[in-house]
Amino acid sequence: MVKPRRGPRTRNNYVTKSGKSIKLNRNALEKWVNRKDAKQQRAAIRRADLPKGRIPRFFAHMNPKRVYHYWFSRDGGIMAMKILGISITVGFILLVGMFAYFRKDLPKIADVS
Repeated sequence: MVKPRRGPRTRNNYVTKSGKSIKLNRNALEKWVNRKDAKQQRAAIRRADLPKGRIPRFFAHMNPKRVYHYWFSRDGGIMAMKILGISITVGFILLVGMFAYFRKDLPKIADVS
């Protein structure tokens, strides 16, 4: 049985005494680059088994299993939060606009009494 190496393996990967591999970032830019690379790798894995043609690829994207795995993954959750935030913002703007439109027909508060 071969024991795992302890200490630095590569530039950012370290192996703990228990054998667990952890990744350390030296600065915020490196962390951002690593996250971007990880996202691109996840997308490449998702796209690896798709057909090459445009139309078959479109229908493969609509496969219920693929849709489920995307929306219940990290990337799908982030996309859902973005859509929710934009929807709330647009809804608020529409609500304010509707109130401003119908406000002109309301009687003045001084005239009510």
